[in-house]
Amino acid sequence: MRLYKYLFTMTKYPRTFVFGLFSSLFLVTLVIASSISIFQVFQSLETQLSEEIKAADQLDPSFDATMEALTHNIAAPACSSDYLFWLRKVAFLPDGIHEILYADEHQSCSVSRGKLSDGFELGKADLERLDMGYTFWFDRDLAAIGYPGLKGTFLQKGNLTLVLPPMNAQASWVPWQNQEFVSKNGLGDWVHRTGKLGLKKSYPNVKNQQVGYSVSRWAFWGFQCDPSNLVCLFIEAPVTALIAANKLFITVGLILMLATSLVLTEAARNKFLRMMSLSSRFAHTMCKDSLVCHYQPILRLETGEIEGVEVLVRWRDLDGSLVYPNAFLPVVEARNMSRLLTELIVNNTVKDLAGVQFGTERPKVNINVFPQDLDADWLIRILSPLQIAPCAFRPVVEIVETSDLPLESTREAIALMRANGIETYIDDFGVGYSSIHYLSGLGADGVKLDRFFAMAPEDTLSSKLLFSAIEMVSKTGQILVVEGVETQTKLMSLRATNKVDLVQGYYISPPLPAARLATFLKGFQQKREHTAEAYPKAVRDNIIGL
Repeated sequence: MRLYKYLFTMTKYPRTFVFGLFSSLFLVTLVIASSISIFQVFQSLETQLSEEIKAADQLDPSFDATMEALTHNIAAPACSSDYLFWLRKVAFLPDGIHEILYADEHQSCSVSRGKLSDGFELGKADLERLDMGYTFWFDRDLAAIGYPGLKGTFLQKGNLTLVLPPMNAQASWVPWQNQEFVSKNGLGDWVHRTGKLGLKKSYPNVKNQQVGYSVSRWAFWGFQCDPSNLVCLFIEAPVTALIAANKLFITVGLILMLATSLVLTEAARNKFLRMMSLSSRFAHTMCKDSLVCHYQPILRLETGEIEGVEVLVRWRDLDGSLVYPNAFLPVVEARNMSRLLTELIVNNTVKDLAGVQFGTERPKVNINVFPQDLDADWLIRILSPLQIAPCAFRPVVEIVETSDLPLESTREAIALMRANGIETYIDDFGVGYSSIHYLSGLGADGVKLDRFFAMAPEDTLSSKLLFSAIEMVSKTGQILVVEGVETQTKLMSLRATNKVDLVQGYYISPPLPAARLATFLKGFQQKREHTAEAYPKAVRDNIIGL
């Protein structure tokens, strides 16, 4: 309910609400799109790492097979012409290896230069992989074997050394990315192979295959090694470069997100307005606490006493304002809430009037009931709390007579309620379906003339019709009530007919909350007692100075 009330307050600031709604929806779509984009970036990095590592792998199975072939498939003496022929034959295999060397303590030779009289010296190795039986010299100048200015990686196993071509993976690199190939040496340090020097050192804590995001560098990154952990690739994708490289896609995406947010905002606004409409607010909040009962006193002309009250319900809206029945009763009927409303009104009335002192014994309490709810058993049950102590009221059901009321069943319901101490009045007589013949056939206890007649200006047709209606209804023998009495002149003219039993209207009292009703009744009784002492004839003639 608190959330509903808060949302209702937002209807008072439509522009703020629409802007906030649009901003929220755009933010949500932006977060969703960003999340998808981030996921795609990570996936792209993983794919790129795998492909580039595969292309740059310097110890793939073909190299290993070459070394095995050199070791086991030749019987010729080392560095002999047959041996060199065999080396050259192997060097022509499509494995990317074109230089093979042999060296022992007595002699050395190579595919390209034959026997090497001075041998060759490679210096300290970068890495010894005892698990594989290989020793590596990464990216060394080939001057040691007679090719100064060229570079390659020496891979040695036993007396045989393969010269691997330099890493040439940069041809497939994305221009706006930073990449570095590294290998770990025997000391556990990362050795730069190619790419951006020092990139891997900027991420010292990254040791295993993974992708991630660096807040400090504002960049996505990925790291992966080949299956033998010999060559590793580190990729860094700065966000600014990523945006610049995909600005067209991002621009189109932002336009689509804005359009989507606008469409969703309009749909959400319409749904919100429907949800916050009076109809929806009433349906969501109607309860005993949101219904406020006001009570309009009813005066008996014969005695000048307040004989009872009519219960008039108001609904307290979410902003605290009181809404009159003409606004919410159509909602009640449309949503089939009429019985619930009546039960809540009765419960509130019992609570409100429990401590109110009337000047008459067993005052009447008039409750308006929807025609479709004229169910005697149900009404007897829900009105019974008004009849028992401490209330001891006489319930009166006021019902608007329509053509939908079947004569026979309505007469039976009225008779059953009368037998249980509940009177029935036909309300708003004169503006609807009723005829005098039909009215008398219903067997109701009383008739209330519509306020339209009493409130009409003097000497108008409607005002004259009032007295014609009084004349007709009085012949039925039913209690006659006139509502809408606004002036003393009208009150006195009604009293002069000697045919009107009860009156109500703003001249007597407007509808009052229970606390003010108690004050009114007390003041009315004191005024009446004072008038009785000072003007006994006025009391006898029921002229009480209202």
